[in-house]
Amino acid sequence: MPISRILLSFFSLLTVGTSQLGSNSRVYPPARRYTPPPKNADLKKLCDACGGGGGGGMCREIDEQCFKSLCITMCLQKTWDCEIKITGGPPGLKEQVADPRTQMALCSQFKAYGCAKDIEACPFPDKGQDWLWQWVDQRTYGGYFPNPILPAEACMHDPKDKTTAKEYCDACKASVTLTELECPFVNPPSNDDGKDPTKSQVPMNPQAFANADGIKASEQIPAHKSYAARCEAVKKIFKAKKGGMESAFKKKVCSCLGCCSDKESDPMCYFSSTMNAVEKLDKYK
Repeated sequence: MPISRILLSFFSLLTVGTSQLGSNSRVYPPARRYTPPPKNADLKKLCDACGGGGGGGMCREIDEQCFKSLCITMCLQKTWDCEIKITGGPPGLKEQVADPRTQMALCSQFKAYGCAKDIEACPFPDKGQDWLWQWVDQRTYGGYFPNPILPAEACMHDPKDKTTAKEYCDACKASVTLTELECPFVNPPSNDDGKDPTKSQVPMNPQAFANADGIKASEQIPAHKSYAARCEAVKKIFKAKKGGMESAFKKKVCSCLGCCSDKESDPMCYFSSTMNAVEKLDKYK
């Protein structure tokens, strides 16, 4: 096959991968330009387009696209979800938290923190990039200006009124349920065994790709894993971390809602609002 056709096919596949990011790729443009590798070493191994980090700029761009998919597509979207329920608190809080907008705001906080801190598939915001913070901001504050979803209206009180603050905080009771999702990705039907997404990447006929007489197909598993393999890998880590994440998020709900916050303008959640966040230089903007 001519090298020009090979390169054309390759970039066509890369374009398809980018489009699978969906609307999120428009929410924070910096995510399309720079993504550090995940801190989780096992996840980082899934992105190795050219082997051993070689191959120059093109390979680096492909690997960064893979890093994005582990965070945005797999961890934030396709492997797990959350639901928050209020069992006690100020009047109106239960109904407000049941609102889909509040569910999205709280879950964006928990998913972003969980994907960065526990699963280690996403980068924490820093002076080099801040698009994870932007993802949370759009779902918590940005779309509802000037009346953000958090803090919840039912929890609003004068922080100097210590009696009311204690009453609201003591009354606030919540539960957080994290749910495992089914990965929607499959490998090509011709070599998908329906059980192991890594083994199903094995070429059916390695001789079709090279003069590989005598080489076993099982030795031809690509180092750069498929969407199906990446999704299952992230979900495996989530399942191992689920209990601890649920416990931590449960303790944080009332604070995120503002019922247990002693700050005057921002709920004590994982990611602060645009108005109160300390702006950092971002050379990728």
